Amino acid sequence: MLDRFNANDRGTVLLLFPTSVIVVLVLAAIVLDFGLVHVRTQELRAVAASAANDVLGAIDIHMLRSTGNITFDLDVAHSLAETAIATGPLPAASVESVSVVLDAENRWKITVTARMRIDYMIAPALPGRKRSLQVAVSESVFVVS
Repeated sequence: MLDRFNANDRGTVLLLFPTSVIVVLVLAAIVLDFGLVHVRTQELRAVAASAANDVLGAIDIHMLRSTGNITFDLDVAHSLAETAIATGPLPAASVESVSVVLDAENRWKITVTARMRIDYMIAPALPGRKRSLQVAVSESVFVVS
């Protein structure tokens, strides 16, 4: 059975093995980096949702008690969102925007958009790859009166 290999085929496994190991390592690097981006994006989404809930603290209580109308102080809303994100599990994240609008169903919609740079773990070691990725997510909550 071994006689079918001639002398020219000897040692080909020695050339194929390092190549296959490099291919497997590059694929593992891609999986790890994209997995990291996915996890960090989900964490950023949770932080943005938490910040949107915290913006509910910007409701003007005096106006609500005196007239029954819900109004928001936008400066306080932005400050509350920034504080929620800065003290959360991703302090590198930042608030891109906070919007408070009345939608078609007469509900207040609070939207917080957060942005963060995610650094790759392994890709910077590979030639020609980016070192990081900017991710922005928006999360909304509704005030139902």
